[in-house]
Amino acid sequence: MSTDDKNDFSIFLTEFRKKLSDEGIRLSRPASVDAITAWEEENSSTIPLDFREYLYVINGFKEHEMFELTSLWALENIKRITDLFTPSNEKSNDVNEALSRNITYSLSLPGYKEFIIDKDQWGLSDPASYFVFGDYLINSCYWAIKMPQAGGTGNEIISIYDYGNSYKIVSDSFANFLTTLVHEGPEALI
Repeated sequence: MSTDDKNDFSIFLTEFRKKLSDEGIRLSRPASVDAITAWEEENSSTIPLDFREYLYVINGFKEHEMFELTSLWALENIKRITDLFTPSNEKSNDVNEALSRNITYSLSLPGYKEFIIDKDQWGLSDPASYFVFGDYLINSCYWAIKMPQAGGTGNEIISIYDYGNSYKIVSDSFANFLTTLVHEGPEALI
């Protein structure tokens, strides 16, 4: 992200925060440098710069708060996709294997919907590097950001949608994801 892009995104975040506040949406407390560092160490991952900036300014919504039926989660609620999904049948006990090797498999988020991991629709490369950070339409769709291990690259966003039980890449960066969400609506990111 260039300096100009970073400045533009910082301005965008400040304006978005004000918009959320004006609409009465309660936000989580902004994340501190120490909280982000601790999260990265605990998860052995590096938070991309644009997502880090977002966490410093907004850091998600309070529980049950939504913007256009979208809930963005606070840092402490962001989970590795392979930790958040749990097996719901006995075909395999390895979530990582199910997501990466196209095994027909059933997974469910605790208390939410079940996803069928179909061999023709999945095959997510390096699933352990994806972290779920938000949902749309009360858990009908989840968004996950790729956070590589230290020194790695990439920061794409995928949408995991229960209609069709599939995922797809919806953005190449968090900054682009968030601007699309605000300007085009969440439907553009499913």
